[in-house]
Amino acid sequence: MTVNLFNGSTLNLKDVRHVPKLKRNWIFVGRLVDVGVKNTFDGNLGKITKGAMIMSYGKKKVPST
Repeated sequence: MTVNLFNGSTLNLKDVRHVPKLKRNWIFVGRLVDVGVKNTFDGNLGKITKGAMIMSYGKKKVPST
């Protein structure tokens, strides 16, 4: 499976399951570690890097009150 990243690069994952009709797909952290990617989570922030390249980042949506 090839994942297109926000920065225009791609990440090739092997031996994964893909459900095309889902609105969002999940990638398990363990699978990313297998291809040499580092995952950092701090509070509501998450970042995925490979070497010096930031491949993805995001912030958890907090429900408004």
